[in-house]
Amino acid sequence: MFDTTSPKDWKMEYTSLGGTGLQVSRINYFDNAEAYGNPRGNCEILFGEALKQLQKTDPYLYRRTDLVITTKFFWAPSGHPQSIQRRFDYSYNGINEYGTSRKHIMESIDKSLKRLQLDYIDVVYAHRFDALTPVLEVVRAFTDVVKSGKAHYWGTSMWPSWRIIQAFHLAQQYNLIPPIVEQPKYNLFDRHYVEDHYLPVFDHPYNIGTTIWGALDGGILSGKYNSGEVPKGSRLDKASRLTFFDPNIPKHKLEKLQKLQLIAQRLETTVSVLSIAWCLKNKHVSVVLLGATKASQLETFAAIKVQDKLTPSIMQEIEEIIQNKPKLDTNLYGPFFRIPNARL
Repeated sequence: MFDTTSPKDWKMEYTSLGGTGLQVSRINYFDNAEAYGNPRGNCEILFGEALKQLQKTDPYLYRRTDLVITTKFFWAPSGHPQSIQRRFDYSYNGINEYGTSRKHIMESIDKSLKRLQLDYIDVVYAHRFDALTPVLEVVRAFTDVVKSGKAHYWGTSMWPSWRIIQAFHLAQQYNLIPPIVEQPKYNLFDRHYVEDHYLPVFDHPYNIGTTIWGALDGGILSGKYNSGEVPKGSRLDKASRLTFFDPNIPKHKLEKLQKLQLIAQRLETTVSVLSIAWCLKNKHVSVVLLGATKASQLETFAAIKVQDKLTPSIMQEIEEIIQNKPKLDTNLYGPFFRIPNARL
């Protein structure tokens, strides 16, 4: 029997985003990107319209000062109706409508603010690393965005860790503003970014926070694919607009899912809630990003309570099922794990 208490009855936990004083949780953090939607940019438009309606309904509950609203720049909308959210599809984009050049960043912030109907954005991200644009140019551009008051902080998504370190030191050298957060992929099946690659930037002086995506591995950890079949209209459906998800579900994942399902049942929850709760247990995870297309999918907020049920013994059971814990290189981290972040 699953937990049927209302989310209103749950105690929300907040955490600082990286080394800042900004307090975030799954309930006050809203993720956008100029690339999201059909056509691109439509996600920001819909969010802006929805927020205005909610603020009319309850101005206090949805007051701007209590919300953390973010967006990301890399793949800009071109205005063409066929410019949709497809991976590596730039058919309808001009040469300067993607990347993180100063021109793109400065144009994107103004257009995003207009689509979102906002005066400022709390955190703006470089959606991917742009090998063509010098890192110093990126840092200068985001610094100017923040100093202009159009954003409060900036961060990165899926950047190489050494590039984040480079951005930090360039900011120190030239009296600019460094990134404060990284948005990497992280879930039960994809652990190497958060548990290995980004370990150096979680420490002082970088103090990078994370807002992780892919917690359900493209829906695989939702349990909807346990039979091995792909439901029509799901993310892995070939007819889906999200064609960059691989529709082929590895057999080893399905086998592990069935075992995870047994643990979920013992904890009186679902495998999707269990998967999110597992992510929340990692001290380096500031926010778990999730997208819902149905009201029923909001059950995942139960992960707030379920994470307390994940005792060391339960976590070890999960570890024995997935068997994919990154093995830290002792040449980098030392054989005695004197670095606190290495104790994972």
